[in-house]
Amino acid sequence: MVNKAADKLYGKWNKVNLSIGDSQYLPFKEEVFDVCLLNFGVLSFAPNYEKVVRDLNLVLRDNGVVWISTYNKEGLNFYVSKYYKPSTIIEFDSENYIRVKDKRIYCKPFKIDELNKLLERAGFEVEYQTTILSILPLIPKEIMTKNRNLLLEWVLRAKELERLAQEVDGLRELGAYIIVKARKC
Repeated sequence: MVNKAADKLYGKWNKVNLSIGDSQYLPFKEEVFDVCLLNFGVLSFAPNYEKVVRDLNLVLRDNGVVWISTYNKEGLNFYVSKYYKPSTIIEFDSENYIRVKDKRIYCKPFKIDELNKLLERAGFEVEYQTTILSILPLIPKEIMTKNRNLLLEWVLRAKELERLAQEVDGLRELGAYIIVKARKC
């Protein structure tokens, strides 16, 4: 992914440096970034997630912003995966573990309030929060692997379902991923 990003940025952004590191052991000096991104559930896969958030605060400059997308413990997908074999290769095994093929891996989904309190304890103020519904894990495996036209139909309908869910109280919180923007205080 870093190579793809580098290809896309080539010749466009002279001041962008891409690097790979472990979120639990950030290899950066203090107050060097204006923005940090933790996408695709990175925070959920860090057993020492409190340290990750504290360290993000350290590497951000004053008034810096962090964007986080992580698994929503109260999301529809997490709930359904307890009773239904999802079509994706990831399934929630227990409260803080998922199963990928036959391997059990630490993965902590967060409640929305829990994530907000974690960020506040680390010195952030939450400015924006939403969820993304993402019905792909709910699509039956047979459709994902055998019927491409039907899969495309599901994906198109998912966009409409996502839009409607964001407009209905109670459904807004059921997305598979929590998306948060927080600013360093």
